[in-house]
Amino acid sequence: PTQRLLAIKAVRTTGLNRKLADALAAEVSIMQTVRADRIVRLEQVLKTESGGTGRLLCLVMEWCEGGDLGAYLRRQPGNVIDESRARTYTLHLARALKVLREQNLVHRDLKPQNLLLTADYSCLKLADFGFARYVQEDDLAETLCGSPLYMVHIWYFWVTFGRHQKFCAMKSMMNGQTCGQSGLSCTKCSLERRRFEHRTTFSS
Repeated sequence: PTQRLLAIKAVRTTGLNRKLADALAAEVSIMQTVRADRIVRLEQVLKTESGGTGRLLCLVMEWCEGGDLGAYLRRQPGNVIDESRARTYTLHLARALKVLREQNLVHRDLKPQNLLLTADYSCLKLADFGFARYVQEDDLAETLCGSPLYMVHIWYFWVTFGRHQKFCAMKSMMNGQTCGQSGLSCTKCSLERRRFEHRTTFSS
Protein backbone atom coordinates (compact mmCIF):
# COMPACT_ATOMS: atom_id res chain seq x y z
CA PRO A 1 0.00 0.00 0.00
CA THR A 2 1.04 3.57 -0.70
CA GLN A 3 2.24 5.49 2.35
CA ARG A 4 1.51 9.19 2.72
CA LEU A 5 1.49 11.81 5.44
CA LEU A 6 -1.82 12.87 6.95
CA ALA A 7 -2.81 15.49 9.50
CA ILE A 8 -4.95 14.68 12.53
CA LYS A 9 -7.11 17.15 14.44
CA ALA A 10 -7.97 15.52 17.77
CA VAL A 11 -10.82 16.98 19.84
CA ARG A 12 -11.61 15.79 23.33
CA THR A 13 -15.36 15.18 23.37
CA THR A 14 -15.66 14.20 27.03
CA GLY A 15 -17.52 16.96 28.84
CA LEU A 16 -18.41 19.01 25.74
CA ASN A 17 -21.62 20.95 26.21
CA ARG A 18 -24.47 20.57 23.72
CA LYS A 19 -23.59 23.71 21.75
CA LEU A 20 -19.95 22.71 21.23
CA ALA A 21 -20.88 19.12 20.43
CA ASP A 22 -23.38 20.31 17.80
CA ALA A 23 -20.77 22.66 16.31
CA LEU A 24 -18.25 19.84 16.08
CA ALA A 25 -20.78 17.54 14.44
CA ALA A 26 -21.63 20.29 11.93
CA GLU A 27 -17.94 20.79 11.10
CA VAL A 28 -17.52 17.07 10.42
CA SER A 29 -20.68 16.94 8.31
CA ILE A 30 -19.62 19.93 6.21
CA MET A 31 -16.12 18.57 5.59
CA GLN A 32 -17.56 15.20 4.59
CA THR A 33 -19.89 16.92 2.13
CA VAL A 34 -17.60 19.49 0.54
CA ARG A 35 -15.08 18.01 -1.89
CA ALA A 36 -12.92 20.28 -4.04
CA ASP A 37 -9.29 20.67 -5.09
CA ARG A 38 -8.93 23.99 -3.21
CA ILE A 39 -10.42 22.72 0.05
CA VAL A 40 -8.53 20.54 2.52
CA ARG A 41 -9.89 17.03 2.22
CA LEU A 42 -11.25 15.08 5.17
CA GLU A 43 -10.06 11.48 4.76
CA GLN A 44 -11.56 9.77 7.78
CA VAL A 45 -13.23 10.34 11.16
CA LEU A 46 -12.16 8.20 14.11
CA LYS A 47 -13.61 7.95 17.61
CA THR A 48 -11.26 6.69 20.28
CA GLU A 49 -10.99 6.09 24.00
CA SER A 50 -7.69 7.54 25.20
CA GLY A 51 -7.12 6.55 28.79
CA GLY A 52 -7.10 9.50 31.17
CA THR A 53 -7.88 12.06 28.43
CA GLY A 54 -11.34 10.62 27.79
CA ARG A 55 -13.05 10.21 24.42
CA LEU A 56 -11.40 11.76 21.35
CA LEU A 57 -12.83 12.57 17.96
CA CYS A 58 -10.04 12.54 15.37
CA LEU A 59 -10.41 14.23 12.01
CA VAL A 60 -7.88 12.68 9.63
CA MET A 61 -7.12 15.15 6.83
CA GLU A 62 -4.74 15.59 3.95
CA TRP A 63 -1.36 16.97 4.96
CA CYS A 64 -0.38 20.36 3.52
CA GLU A 65 3.37 20.36 3.97
CA GLY A 66 3.83 24.04 3.13
CA GLY A 67 2.09 25.13 6.35
CA ASP A 68 -0.28 28.06 6.56
CA LEU A 69 -0.19 31.28 4.56
CA GLY A 70 0.44 33.43 7.63
CA ALA A 71 3.64 31.55 8.54
CA TYR A 72 4.76 31.57 4.90
CA LEU A 73 4.36 35.36 4.67
CA ARG A 74 6.34 35.89 7.88
CA ARG A 75 9.28 34.06 6.31
CA GLN A 76 9.36 36.39 3.30
CA PRO A 77 11.37 39.65 3.14
CA GLY A 78 9.09 42.42 4.33
CA ASN A 79 6.36 39.82 4.98
CA VAL A 80 5.20 40.10 1.37
CA ILE A 81 5.16 37.99 -1.79
CA ASP A 82 5.20 39.03 -5.43
CA GLU A 83 1.94 39.98 -7.11
CA SER A 84 1.96 36.96 -9.42
CA ARG A 85 1.92 34.50 -6.53
CA ALA A 86 -0.59 36.65 -4.64
CA ARG A 87 -2.91 36.51 -7.66
CA THR A 88 -2.55 32.73 -7.80
CA TYR A 89 -3.42 32.32 -4.14
CA THR A 90 -6.36 34.70 -4.44
CA LEU A 91 -7.67 32.73 -7.41
CA HIS A 92 -7.39 29.47 -5.46
CA LEU A 93 -9.29 30.96 -2.52
CA ALA A 94 -11.97 32.36 -4.85
CA ARG A 95 -12.46 28.88 -6.32
CA ALA A 96 -12.86 27.42 -2.84
CA LEU A 97 -15.42 30.08 -1.92
CA LYS A 98 -17.28 29.44 -5.17
CA VAL A 99 -17.71 25.80 -4.15
CA LEU A 100 -19.03 26.88 -0.75
CA ARG A 101 -21.43 29.36 -2.34
CA GLU A 102 -22.81 26.70 -4.65
CA GLN A 103 -23.66 24.66 -1.55
CA ASN A 104 -25.06 27.63 0.42
CA LEU A 105 -22.16 27.59 2.89
CA VAL A 106 -20.28 30.45 4.53
CA HIS A 107 -16.88 29.85 6.14
CA ARG A 108 -16.97 32.80 8.62
CA ASP A 109 -13.31 32.57 9.65
CA LEU A 110 -11.19 33.54 6.67
CA LYS A 111 -7.64 34.33 7.77
CA PRO A 112 -4.11 33.36 6.64
CA GLN A 113 -3.84 30.69 9.35
CA ASN A 114 -6.77 28.83 7.75
CA LEU A 115 -5.21 28.83 4.28
CA LEU A 116 -2.79 25.94 3.84
CA LEU A 117 -0.10 25.47 1.20
CA THR A 118 1.22 22.42 -0.59
CA ALA A 119 4.88 21.39 -0.30
CA ASP A 120 6.03 23.46 -3.30
CA TYR A 121 3.87 26.46 -2.26
CA SER A 122 2.10 26.38 -5.62
CA CYS A 123 -1.38 25.54 -4.33
CA LEU A 124 -3.51 27.12 -1.60
CA LYS A 125 -6.32 25.26 0.16
CA LEU A 126 -9.05 26.43 2.53
CA ALA A 127 -9.18 24.70 5.92
CA ASP A 128 -10.92 24.77 9.33
CA PHE A 129 -14.71 24.75 9.07
CA GLY A 130 -15.36 25.13 12.78
CA PHE A 131 -17.38 28.34 12.26
CA ALA A 132 -18.94 27.37 8.92
CA ARG A 133 -22.70 27.24 8.53
CA TYR A 134 -25.40 26.91 5.89
CA VAL A 135 -27.10 30.12 4.76
CA GLN A 136 -29.93 29.85 2.25
CA GLU A 137 -30.39 32.23 -0.67
CA ASP A 138 -32.40 34.87 1.19
CA ASP A 139 -31.15 34.16 4.72
CA LEU A 140 -29.16 36.61 6.81
CA ALA A 141 -26.96 35.71 9.78
CA GLU A 142 -26.38 37.78 12.92
CA THR A 143 -23.74 35.77 14.76
CA LEU A 144 -20.55 37.68 15.54
CA CYS A 145 -17.74 35.19 15.09
CA GLY A 146 -14.37 34.69 13.45
CA SER A 147 -11.05 36.47 13.94
CA PRO A 148 -11.40 40.21 14.75
CA LEU A 149 -8.28 41.23 12.80
CA TYR A 150 -9.87 40.01 9.55
CA MET A 151 -13.49 40.98 10.17
CA VAL A 152 -15.33 43.25 7.78
CA HIS A 153 -15.91 46.71 9.29
CA ILE A 154 -19.70 46.57 9.26
CA TRP A 155 -19.67 43.53 11.55
CA TYR A 156 -18.61 45.87 14.33
CA PHE A 157 -21.96 47.62 14.02
CA TRP A 158 -23.87 44.36 14.56
CA VAL A 159 -25.81 44.13 11.33
CA THR A 160 -27.11 41.11 9.51
CA PHE A 161 -25.08 39.76 6.62
CA GLY A 162 -25.45 37.25 3.84
CA ARG A 163 -23.28 35.07 1.66
CA HIS A 164 -21.54 37.94 -0.20
CA GLN A 165 -19.89 39.15 3.00
CA LYS A 166 -17.06 36.63 2.68
CA PHE A 167 -15.76 38.35 -0.45
CA CYS A 168 -15.05 41.54 1.54
CA ALA A 169 -13.10 39.53 4.12
CA MET A 170 -11.21 37.78 1.32
CA LYS A 171 -10.29 41.09 -0.36
CA SER A 172 -8.98 42.58 2.89
CA MET A 173 -6.98 39.51 3.84
CA MET A 174 -5.45 38.82 0.43
CA ASN A 175 -4.41 42.47 -0.03
CA GLY A 176 -2.10 41.93 2.91
CA GLN A 177 0.03 39.51 0.86
CA THR A 178 1.58 42.40 -1.08
CA CYS A 179 1.60 45.21 1.50
CA GLY A 180 3.06 43.38 4.50
CA GLN A 181 0.17 44.11 6.88
CA SER A 182 -3.09 42.35 7.56
CA GLY A 183 -6.72 43.23 8.10
CA LEU A 184 -7.50 46.20 10.33
CA SER A 185 -3.80 46.92 10.92
CA CYS A 186 -3.35 48.02 7.29
CA THR A 187 -4.60 51.55 6.59
CA LYS A 188 -4.60 51.08 2.82
CA CYS A 189 -6.50 47.78 2.99
CA SER A 190 -8.99 49.22 5.49
CA LEU A 191 -9.75 52.18 3.21
CA GLU A 192 -10.09 49.94 0.17
CA ARG A 193 -12.34 47.60 2.12
CA ARG A 194 -14.67 50.43 3.14
CA ARG A 195 -14.94 51.56 -0.48
CA PHE A 196 -15.60 47.98 -1.58
CA GLU A 197 -18.30 47.49 1.04
CA HIS A 198 -19.96 50.74 0.00
CA ARG A 199 -20.23 49.54 -3.60
CA THR A 200 -21.33 45.98 -2.79
CA THR A 201 -24.89 44.80 -2.30
CA PHE A 202 -25.01 41.98 0.25
CA SER A 203 -27.94 40.16 -1.22
CA SER A 204 -28.06 37.61 -4.00
